[in-house]
Amino acid sequence: MITPPDAAIRVERSRVARLVTIAASVGLALVLLVSTAFALMTMGVTTAAVARSKTAQSLSNLYVRARFAVDAEEGLERKYRLDPGIGVALAHAAAARELTTVLRALARLAPAANATEARRLLEVQGRYLDATHRMFAAVDAHDAARVLALDRGSVDPLFLAIQARVYARTVEQDRLAAAAFETIETTRQDLKRGAITLSILGLVCLLGFLFANHARQRLIRGHEAELQRMEEAVLVDSLTKIGNHRAFKEDLLREMSFAARHQVPLTLALLDIDEFKLVNDQNGHLHGDRVLRDLAGVLRGGRPEDRAYRIGGDEFALLLPHTSAADSRVVLERIRVTASKLLHGSTVSIGYTTVDDRGLTAEAFQNQADAALYLTKRGGRNGVSQFSASNEGTWMLSTERVQNLRRLLASDTLPIAFQPIWDLERAEIRAYEALLRPPASSGFRGPQDAFDLAERIGCAHELDRASWTAALRRAGELPAPALLFLNISPQTLDRDFDVDEFAASVAAFGLLPERVVVEITERSIAHIDNVVAVARSLQGAGFGLALDDAGAGHAGLEIMSRQHFDYVKIDREIVVKAMSDRNASGVVAAIVAFAHVTGAYVIAEGVEDIAMLDFVDRAANARTPAGRGIRGAQGYLLHRPSQLLPAASEILDVSALLREHVEHDASLLDGTSRPSPQPVRSIATRGEAR
Repeated sequence: MITPPDAAIRVERSRVARLVTIAASVGLALVLLVSTAFALMTMGVTTAAVARSKTAQSLSNLYVRARFAVDAEEGLERKYRLDPGIGVALAHAAAARELTTVLRALARLAPAANATEARRLLEVQGRYLDATHRMFAAVDAHDAARVLALDRGSVDPLFLAIQARVYARTVEQDRLAAAAFETIETTRQDLKRGAITLSILGLVCLLGFLFANHARQRLIRGHEAELQRMEEAVLVDSLTKIGNHRAFKEDLLREMSFAARHQVPLTLALLDIDEFKLVNDQNGHLHGDRVLRDLAGVLRGGRPEDRAYRIGGDEFALLLPHTSAADSRVVLERIRVTASKLLHGSTVSIGYTTVDDRGLTAEAFQNQADAALYLTKRGGRNGVSQFSASNEGTWMLSTERVQNLRRLLASDTLPIAFQPIWDLERAEIRAYEALLRPPASSGFRGPQDAFDLAERIGCAHELDRASWTAALRRAGELPAPALLFLNISPQTLDRDFDVDEFAASVAAFGLLPERVVVEITERSIAHIDNVVAVARSLQGAGFGLALDDAGAGHAGLEIMSRQHFDYVKIDREIVVKAMSDRNASGVVAAIVAFAHVTGAYVIAEGVEDIAMLDFVDRAANARTPAGRGIRGAQGYLLHRPSQLLPAASEILDVSALLREHVEHDASLLDGTSRPSPQPVRSIATRGEAR
C-alpha cells in the first residue's frame, strides 16, 4: 500500500524527471539553436569576408593591369622614338586601349573616391594619347625638335601624372587586399574558438558539433588553399611551376647584393628554346606547353642551390650562386645535352655571364647574358656561349644605327660589287659573284655588320631580299655565258620562303632558273629540316645549289649528307690553314673526295697570292672522272670585287697567269675534247668574298 509520503516522493521525482527532461530538451534545443545561429553567423561573416577579399583582390588585379598598361605605354612610346614602325604604333594603341578599359572598370567597380579619380585619369589619358599621336607624327616626319618639345611639354607631364596616381593606387589596393586576407585569418581564429566552446556542451551535441566542425574545417581548408594559390600566382609561373618574371627580378637583386657583399661569384644564364614558334605551329600549343614544362623539369632537376625561372614565352633564366664561369659552363652544357634528349626533338640555346664587376646593375648583368645568348643563336643555336667584353657591342643598339639600316632597306638600289669566279682548267671566267657593299655614309663597316644588326632586330630576311633584288637588277650587265650565284641565308629559307615567288622575281629580270645558283652558308644552319625541304624545292624549280663556306661550320656535314649540292665552295680560312696544317689539308682532301662521289663542282675561295694559287693547283691535282678535284677559284689575286666588270685587258692578264701556274688539260684549252662543265652561276649578296 502506498502511503501519502511515498506518493508524494514519486510525484516529486516524476516532476523532477519531467523538469530534467524538459530542461534537457530545452537545453538540446538551445544547443541546436545556438549551433544553428553560430553556423548562420559563421556563414554570413565568412561570406562577407570572402566577398570583401574578392572585391579587394579584383580591384588590386585591375590596378596591377593598369600599372602594366602604363609601363607598356611608356616602353612602346620610347621604342617608337628609337625604331618607329606600324607594329610599335599598333602595340602602343593596344596598351592604351587596355589602360582605358581598366580605368573604365575601376570607374564602375571602385569606391566613390577611387571611381571619381579613375574618371579624371580617363580624361588625362585622352589628352596624353592626343599628345602622343602628335609626337609620333613628329617622329615620322623626323622633326627632332618638335618631338623633344612635345615630349617635355605634353607627353611626359601627362604620363607622369597618370603613372603617379596608378602606382599610388596600386600600392594602396595591395594594402587593402592584404587587410582583407587578415580578416579571413581573424574569422578563422573566431571559428576555432567557437568550436571549442560548443564542444563542452556535452555528448548530446557531439554529432552536431562534429558536423559543424567538419563543415568548418572544410571552409578553413578552402580558404587556406585559396590563399596559397594567390601566393603562388604572385611568384610562380602557372604552367611550369617554377619562378616567374617577378620572382626572377627580386631574386636577381638579392643574389647580386649577396655576391657583392661576400665577394663570391654569381652566374646568370638565359635559355631560349630554338625555333619554338615552329614547334607550336607544327605540333600545336599543347605540345609546346609540354616542351616548356619538360624544360622546367630539366632545370629543376639540376643542383639544389640553382634557381630556375620562366621569364617569357619560351625564355628561361637560371641563377647559379657561388659558381665560377668555368664551373657554370660545365653545368649549362650538361643542361643543354639533357634538354636535347628530353624535349621531344627541340633544343635550347644558352648564354651566360658571371658577375665580376661589383658595381654592375641588374639590368646590365641581364643584358650581358642576353648578348651571350644572341651569340649562341648567331652561331647556329643549340650551344652555350659566355659573355665577354669583346662582344659587348653586339647588343648595344643605337637609334642611329637602326635608322641607318632602315634607310639602307628603303634604298631602291643597294650598291653591288662583282667578283669573277674562274674556271682553273679553262683559264676563263665562268661566273661573277656580286657582293653587297654598303656605302661608307651608311654607317656600317661592311655587309656583315649590316646583316648582324638586321638579324639582331629581326629583319635579316628583308635585307636578304633587298640584296638579291639589287643583284638581279644588275644581272643583265654580265656576259651571257656567266651564271648567277645568289647567296640566301638559311634563316631566310627557314622563314616561310616562297619558291614560286622567288622564281617569279628571277623571271621578272629576264633570267631562267637554270642561270641562278642559290648559295647556302655552312656556318649557321637554322632548322635543318625546313632548309633541306626548301632547297629541294629550289632544285625542283630548276635552280642550282651551292654550299658556301664549306669546312668553316659544324652543320655542313649533316646538310651535305641530306642534300645534293651542285657546287661546293671551300672557305678561305680552310685554304689558308691547309697550306701549313695537316688537319686542315685533310679537310680540303675530304671535300675533294666528296666532290668525286657527288659530282659537285668545287671552288676555292680567297685566293690572294701566287702561293695560294699553287697550293690550290696541287690540291686540285687529285683528279676525278670529270676533271680536276678543285675546278674553280676566286680571290683578290684573280680580281678584287668592283662595281665595274673587269676590262678585257685584265681578263687576258689573269688568264695568262692561270695558264702559267695551273696544270691544264690541253684538250680543254683548245676546246677540242671534253665538254664544258656547266657554267657557274653567281651573285652572292652577303659576306666578304676575297
